[in-house]
Amino acid sequence: MLNGWQVSGIVTYQTGFPVRITSSNDNEEFYSTFFEAPGQPNWNTGAGYIPGRLLRWNPKTHGGLTFDPNQFDNCNNVDCPADPSAVQLGTIGNAPRSICCQPGIANWDMGFFKGFQLREKLRMEFRAELYNIWNHAQFYSVDGNISNIGTAANNYLDGTFGLAQKVRDPRQVQFALKFLF
Repeated sequence: MLNGWQVSGIVTYQTGFPVRITSSNDNEEFYSTFFEAPGQPNWNTGAGYIPGRLLRWNPKTHGGLTFDPNQFDNCNNVDCPADPSAVQLGTIGNAPRSICCQPGIANWDMGFFKGFQLREKLRMEFRAELYNIWNHAQFYSVDGNISNIGTAANNYLDGTFGLAQKVRDPRQVQFALKFLF
């Protein structure tokens, strides 16, 4: 029973794809919505944030949020006259094009195989395959439109800005029995 076992595996570690931070507010007054939201918010690098570095969060511990929504500001001087960081209408936001990334992938797939000789020309193979063997929750499809931001009073969970919208498949196990003749 102990002879003839085979083990195979695939380990995938990958950084997340970029998230384009946009705004439907159109402070720039571009009026274009053909392919994506027309605007671009400001990146707030004050108040405890490191300039040039996005504060990323673990979606498992922050209710699905992948970054701190406070780091971005979408107000203009007409809608928010009391906001000192509000931009003039017609001003392009300073947030870089690909500042954010979706959460990465850390996935392990394993397969276990055992062959049995039944007769001279008849063999059988048992297979057990496990996908996402450690059953890690792996988030993706982050909403990058700041116009979908929630309220600070609700920890931004009443909006979808910065929120991972989907989770990859959980652990899956399959068994197979194959006859070779």
